[in-house]
Amino acid sequence: MTAARITLKDVARETGFSVNTVSRALRDDSMLSGQTRAVIQKTADDMGYIKNNFASTLRSGTSHLIAIVINDISNPHSSYVISDIERYLRTAGYDVLILKSSKDGDENLSGNHIIRIAVTQSVDGILYFPYQHDHTSIDFMERSEIPYVLVDRKVDGVEADVVCCDDVGGGRLAAEHFLGQGHRSFLYVRGPAYSSSQIDRERGFVGALREGGIPLSDIHFLSDGILYRPDGAGRLAALLKKEGITASLVFRDEVAYLMINQLKKVGVNVPQDLSVIGFDHLYGFFPYLQPLTSVFCGADQSLGQTAARLLLGRIKNPSLPAREKVFPVELFEEGTTRALSTAFGVKRRAL
Repeated sequence: MTAARITLKDVARETGFSVNTVSRALRDDSMLSGQTRAVIQKTADDMGYIKNNFASTLRSGTSHLIAIVINDISNPHSSYVISDIERYLRTAGYDVLILKSSKDGDENLSGNHIIRIAVTQSVDGILYFPYQHDHTSIDFMERSEIPYVLVDRKVDGVEADVVCCDDVGGGRLAAEHFLGQGHRSFLYVRGPAYSSSQIDRERGFVGALREGGIPLSDIHFLSDGILYRPDGAGRLAALLKKEGITASLVFRDEVAYLMINQLKKVGVNVPQDLSVIGFDHLYGFFPYLQPLTSVFCGADQSLGQTAARLLLGRIKNPSLPAREKVFPVELFEEGTTRALSTAFGVKRRAL
């Protein structure tokens, strides 16, 4: 038999205070004396009182609960951004609900379905890491009049609050760095096609190489999925040798690390045989990782905190015009690229 849930009335009966006083004490109302708050809070803890968020939401009109909807929670970059969001929202008095979506074809894990779950939990707002063409989810949030901010990626044709890095500029920055080092044959390792970041980074990289006089025949492409295959490293090594490729931009650091380690097993070393640049600068946040030259927002910028701040502003004032915050990027040189010619000066640059 399930024990009855402890209520405010139960705590009030035990302490001798009114239900209103108990409620205020459990909210840590500074207008009550510290002694009164301490007695009530200890009694509530001892009795096993758990706040009824649903009832509180009905009374106040706000749940102080924010949903984060993301498809790639295992990526260290995503994990760090989520942690940054969570820290900021906790300080602002909000709890966080993290929900994982997926593109594996299961409708129960689609972004649209997961967002519906968030709405049923009476969240005050949603921080959404979107797919490139995920208009269904956006339309549902708009119809539900739920405040939301798009994080890390954009959705074509959608005018909404967005926080992301300058992905096009990041691709250009990597290309210019390689060109300055004398490289003339390149590999771009693509990320998932549903990500606007993938599209923009490739566009910036290829565009800058073409402007630098590199023909399309010397720009090669590979899906990141190849690297997870048993024969992936061997196939990649063969491509590098056949095409004389000396420099590679990888869509994100997580895959760049995988590529470097896989290539090492087949005798291809970085940067001696191949210069590599990633995207996210995970080494700057997780220094136990091996150094990796990478592109990311400046060290003084925070995607997570900015997204959370925009969402709280949207919750407070739903009529605000759409805001787009695109952070400038830097190239962090960590030793995984090398110059083929000393005729070019190589230094850290920023866009």
